Amino acid sequence: MTLPSGRDAFIARCLRVAGVAGSAGVALRKVERRHALEIARGSASLVVPIVTDDRAWRETSVEEAFYSVLLDASTWSRVDLGPATLADLDDVERGEIPQIRRDFDEERARVRALRDLLGGDEKLAALFATADLPTGA
Repeated sequence: MTLPSGRDAFIARCLRVAGVAGSAGVALRKVERRHALEIARGSASLVVPIVTDDRAWRETSVEEAFYSVLLDASTWSRVDLGPATLADLDDVERGEIPQIRRDFDEERARVRALRDLLGGDEKLAALFATADLPTGA
């Protein structure tokens, strides 16, 4: 008996997560001519950009792209942009605080939209657990 490679285990995890989402009525598809994944449930949908190059995007399955969306959502849901975090910035970074706040707000809004599309905090947390990702705050 051979053990699955790291890549095989990752693909299996992506398929498992997408399967759970699919059983909850979520449809996934790559957006044509863009590096983006559309996540849809009922009449609601969310398009999430995926940062990658053309070759990697062609080779990325929708299941892998969805996993990357969940990874980002897990990470952004745990980011604390409070005064203590901002106090640690150097002088150059402090000049970027307005842009940092805009980016933070945009990413957190995407997490909320994903949560709402999936059916709430419990559904999102269940997908994080299936993906073996930390649950957001």
